Amino acid sequence: MIPEVYHHLASLPPGAVLSLPTYRATAEAFRETEYLFYSTRHWHPIVNGFGRHEPAAHGDNITTLARFPAPDAIRRFRELGVRYVVLHTRRASGLRAAVVAAGGNPDVEALGQFGEDYLYRVR
Repeated sequence: MIPEVYHHLASLPPGAVLSLPTYRATAEAFRETEYLFYSTRHWHPIVNGFGRHEPAAHGDNITTLARFPAPDAIRRFRELGVRYVVLHTRRASGLRAAVVAAGGNPDVEALGQFGEDYLYRVR
């Protein structure tokens, strides 16, 4: 089942999407395929993914982007043209701190809460 947040993304203007948490370089790396599957609902480009080849800078980019909404992450979002970020707080309770921090950050806009999933746009 595709989470509701991705159904909502389908109604938004085009833009690349990052879903957090990331599972890159962990024992659960296979879970990145879920984000690939979810993208079939909205068809926006995604930063997460799962494939045979990883671009050279991908690891550094993911590490930085995962610090959302920290200033260095916001800079990288803009440099890469990533427009949206989805936070799955049920999957990673540490992301609840990102939800709180994003609430007071003028660089991001909250687009919705869907159960324990949050959707933001980087301004």
